Amino acid sequence: MYFLLYSHNVVVSGKDKAAICDLQHARVMYIPNAFTAVLEKLKTMEVNDVKNSLFQNNPDLLEQYLAKLIDHKMGRYVDDPESFPELDFSYHFPGIIHSAVMEIDFEGYDPVPVITDLDHCGCRHLELRIKTGTSNLSRLQELLDIWEENMVQSIDILWEDGRTNEKEAEDLYQMFQKINSVTVCNAPVEKEGTPVRFTNYSLQELERRGFKADKLILDMKYYCESLRYNTTYHQKAAIDYSGNIKNIIFDPNSFGNVNQNRLSDIVNSSEFQRFWTVNADRIEDVKDSPLRHVTYNPFPVYEKDGKYFINHLN
Repeated sequence: MYFLLYSHNVVVSGKDKAAICDLQHARVMYIPNAFTAVLEKLKTMEVNDVKNSLFQNNPDLLEQYLAKLIDHKMGRYVDDPESFPELDFSYHFPGIIHSAVMEIDFEGYDPVPVITDLDHCGCRHLELRIKTGTSNLSRLQELLDIWEENMVQSIDILWEDGRTNEKEAEDLYQMFQKINSVTVCNAPVEKEGTPVRFTNYSLQELERRGFKADKLILDMKYYCESLRYNTTYHQKAAIDYSGNIKNIIFDPNSFGNVNQNRLSDIVNSSEFQRFWTVNADRIEDVKDSPLRHVTYNPFPVYEKDGKYFINHLN
């Protein structure tokens, strides 16, 4: 009789302890680091053989551990472990840019060529930040008509002009199928609980409230990407109100401007992709954490003396 974790449960070792991350039910169970080697042995050795080999002095201890895992529905006994192959944790995306942030005020740059370029890069998800008021609503609708016909699958709109009224925001949301949410910032009256949201906070305040270093993303896709890449930078791009091309919208560093450069040329450059492969295992702040591959990190990374650190923007 063998014992296996369910395939969607992954074991990550840290400095002081390890974690079993349940990527299907979004749960975490902490275990001693020493037990990770036991779980690895159990993949190819029968439970009794592992007990006789590693638990001679305390044979009941292994049974207690396994009973706890079964009780939490983390694993099960099996007769034939070869019938339960491990999942493929490689990451694939058929494009150069997966998601992007665009700031638009219809003054700093022409957004249409940028939309076209992002489409050529394979962009699927877009965060659209709008500073202009509803006087430009028709121009925004023209852009959304373009997005309706290209590869973008979902759009989250953040409206910085609190004068946008509820009917205008609701009509926009209902008009375009790809809009996932609309958030109106600086609103005089708050409204929550629907995809069309009004908040008293400014966009900057709302953004900082989302800077949570302890937020977990227990998701298969996120985990697979994190194993090899930096999820903050990898296949992400941002264009600010002036047309500057960045990795992250609030990072002061830029790599060009869409008024002078083609976005696709910039995002394909080695300079722009510098931090794409600096994954959590290489960042000093998090490399010892057993949750490093499931922790949301929205912050910039910087290099110092050949090591990588997180700028928490305090």
